[in-house]
Order: sequence, then structure tokens, then C-alpha cells
Amino acid sequence: MTQLSQTNDYSRKELRFVGIKAKASDHPLSHVLNVALTQAQIGLLDAEALYAHVDRMGLSPYWAADSTDFWVQDPLAGALLVCCELTTSTIH
Repeated sequence: MTQLSQTNDYSRKELRFVGIKAKASDHPLSHVLNVALTQAQIGLLDAEALYAHVDRMGLSPYWAADSTDFWVQDPLAGALLVCCELTTSTIH
């Protein structure tokens, strides 16, 4: 008797934070945004959760034209582009 092996591979797509772009680099980030970006950098927040978090903090995010990046209005640094990438993770 032969036994057939089945593989159950599941994949998940998510947006991950990769960095920020600023018009002027000489302005510091606000504490609120710095903490949120640090949480995203270490994987506690994906980009969609980061967007919702900075919205609750009053930083007025809005999605950029390509839908993977979004803009925030930081009180200290001004307008910043939060850059994200679409990633796929496969769970075996």
C-alpha cells in the first residue's frame, strides 16, 4: 500500500515597512512617529497596522498613488513618505 503525502502550503501577503523619505533631512522625527516606525521595523506592525496607528495618533496618513507607500504629516519633520513593500510568506 502506498501512502500519498499531501503538502499544505499556505501563503500570506503583507505590506512591510522598509523606510522613509523626507523632503528635508535636517528635521528630527516626532517621538510618536519614531516609536511607531521602530515597532514596524522590528515586525510588531505591518504597514496596514502602521497606517491605522499613525492615523489614531493624528498624523494624517494618506496612501500614495502606487498604493504600497503612504504619506504622513509629522509635526516636526513635515511631510514624509513611508515606503513599504509587498512580501509573501509561505507557511509549510
